[in-house]
Amino acid sequence: MDENQHYSSPNQPGRGRAIAALILGILSIVFCWGTYIGIILGILGIIFGSLAKKTLPDDKLGKVGFILGIIGLILSIIITIIYFVLGAALMSAYGLY
Repeated sequence: MDENQHYSSPNQPGRGRAIAALILGILSIVFCWGTYIGIILGILGIIFGSLAKKTLPDDKLGKVGFILGIIGLILSIIITIIYFVLGAALMSAYGLY
């Protein structure tokens, strides 16, 4: 091994937040169809991602988790709006209003 190779320590402060942000960001995209679950996971991904970016500014996991949290949150909000619009359209079509 080369002596100039640098490996990040898994025990760095903030590293757990970065990993949590990444996992929550991925889960927010996966569960964006579940509306409220996706919104909650997206918000948590954004929070943990921003905390990780403050602690470790050069950490890519925190940045990716932050971005995935934003994408999951936006998708969840769009799908929630679509659910409400389709629900209102179906209710008015069947005269349930």
